[in-house]
Amino acid sequence: KSDDMLEKAFAQKADVAFDRALKIDPEDWTARFTKANSYSHWPAITGKPARAVKHFHTLIEQQEASGRRDPKFAQTYVLLGNMLNQQGKADEARAMWERGRRVFPDNAGLRDALK
Repeated sequence: KSDDMLEKAFAQKADVAFDRALKIDPEDWTARFTKANSYSHWPAITGKPARAVKHFHTLIEQQEASGRRDPKFAQTYVLLGNMLNQQGKADEARAMWERGRRVFPDNAGLRDALK
């Protein structure tokens, strides 16, 4: 029990830190990606997975608008597709992985997701 409480306390502190970073720079990729990834591991009842999906969508919009093709950006498509798939939205998941594959044709994670 005490480990769970400690883990929750650290998660809450991390969330506050991500919010601070995003307040300073709403396009801070690392802060938004890490926040979204963190939310993706919470139970659905908390509403955090739904918020993760929104953050991943925001990241994709920001990534595509920037015109940069940083290889780490491929993970956004992979993880969002995985989340959509877990939510029973297989068609949306596949569309997301395909969208990512158009930008990152050599990414193994996207290639594997589309098998």
